[in-house]
Amino acid sequence: MCGQYTRAQPTATAQAHVGEPFTTAGLCFHRDGRDSVAWHGDRIGRGARQDTMVAILSVGAPRDLLLRPAPGGGTTVRRRSGTATSS
Repeated sequence: MCGQYTRAQPTATAQAHVGEPFTTAGLCFHRDGRDSVAWHGDRIGRGARQDTMVAILSVGAPRDLLLRPAPGGGTTVRRRSGTATSS
């Protein structure tokens, strides 16, 4: 069926590609490049105990993705809008 898929398909693809399934996903709508989410940490669920892969789909206006390690963990990582990485 064209245009229909289940959660099992992206989970299986992730499992084959990086060795673990998606357990969390996020959807972000940015009205403009100034929209953002406050710095936060995953303090509940699997992310509170170990590294975890999260799928994030951003729609709307382009906006950079910034990742900040926990205190003392290094420097902020910036992913320019329109780029992707598998690492």
